[in-house]
Amino acid sequence: MGLQKLEQNRYPVCDSPSLDYYLLTSLLITSDSTGYTQELWALTDGSQSRLLYRLQENNMGNPTRIPPSELHVGAPLKWAIYDIEGQLLMGKGVVVNSQRQLDALVDKGLFREADSGKSKTTEKKFTAPRSMLSPFAQISSFSQRLRGIFNNIHSKQSTGISNKVMHLAQDIQIMCKLDMNAALGDVHLNHDIDYVINHPIHIAILCELIATHMDYNDDEHLSLIAASLTCNVSIIVLQAKLQRQKETTNQEQQQQLNNHSERSADILKESGVDHSQWLETVRTHHERFDGKGPLGLAGENIPESSRLLALANRYAAMVSPRKYRRAMPASELLKNIYLTKNSQHDELLSLTFIKLMGIYPPGTFVRLANGEIAVVIKRPLKGKWPIVASIITPRGAPFAQPLRRDCNDERYPIKELYVPETQPRLNLGEMWGYKN
Repeated sequence: MGLQKLEQNRYPVCDSPSLDYYLLTSLLITSDSTGYTQELWALTDGSQSRLLYRLQENNMGNPTRIPPSELHVGAPLKWAIYDIEGQLLMGKGVVVNSQRQLDALVDKGLFREADSGKSKTTEKKFTAPRSMLSPFAQISSFSQRLRGIFNNIHSKQSTGISNKVMHLAQDIQIMCKLDMNAALGDVHLNHDIDYVINHPIHIAILCELIATHMDYNDDEHLSLIAASLTCNVSIIVLQAKLQRQKETTNQEQQQQLNNHSERSADILKESGVDHSQWLETVRTHHERFDGKGPLGLAGENIPESSRLLALANRYAAMVSPRKYRRAMPASELLKNIYLTKNSQHDELLSLTFIKLMGIYPPGTFVRLANGEIAVVIKRPLKGKWPIVASIITPRGAPFAQPLRRDCNDERYPIKELYVPETQPRLNLGEMWGYKN
């Protein structure tokens, strides 16, 4: 299945009202002007739905690029601004509330309608939210929902399990769409939540990262995220034990791990899940590309969704610490994935994953040439180097608050990767510019 960039204006949303749905629509509501109509579609087909925004009636004509210097934090917009495809980003008069929001607009491209001399209908007033719920707060909420789902499955109270998992998968997709950099930061830095719950959410984030660049339809895409959340449902108790265990797995535990894929699929089926791709992805997600997995499937005989899930599962596990080992640094793990392509993992998926992560994935610690210790908070879109948040001064003292540095600036180049002995306590929301 070929790789391609999916349409940028597709936002899967959950069928039932939720805080995440409210936040998404609040962020995307914009004002109308003459000749432009904004249409919100909630297209529901079983557990599938998506949010589509489009401009109707007229196209943008000849858009005019807006220099970034014309936009300022705290100042109302002089124009309604659009991306290169003509999608309305923010209405005229809306205030840009933060540097992070301004940077996001610049990344999408800044255009306005060319002056035509025609009078315009007064735009509706729109008050943008002062802040949005951070991905870190959302992930904490997601973990509670997933814990409830697991409890229902294991207590045989399985009514509506499929819909609950699908709704959670959709909310994770929304979160990733709004701020994938912060979501990836959580994968690398947030190990405070119970591993049994945190791990599948991190797998889902990594699957979403890759799946958005695959030629998947909505059903295939969503079923992959659902599978990532439930692929280890048969070994929850074992995983909790292994997280506390100071020794590596014994023979009995390894046997349980080897057999858990099929058992997890069976448990889901017993719980009312009847989506064939979801179940097959779970059943075969520990197969290896070289055929040395539990079922002996190899190469293209392994479903692509299972190959993708296997890669995400391994990565999320290895960047998480255990009692008997430290978390593997992202750079080391990405190198290992490259070296094991076509043996443990699909080569094309491996290379795609490495490219999407970049040399310095969000959540990576680095030392700058000026001696500061920083955390990568944004992958590079323009230029070679990422955006970081400096947290420790050259003299080793913590900054009062993180300082944003663009490593493309000659004052702040990255000198080297930095692996702390112990991870410092970090306010992840503050580092990524959130107020909660």
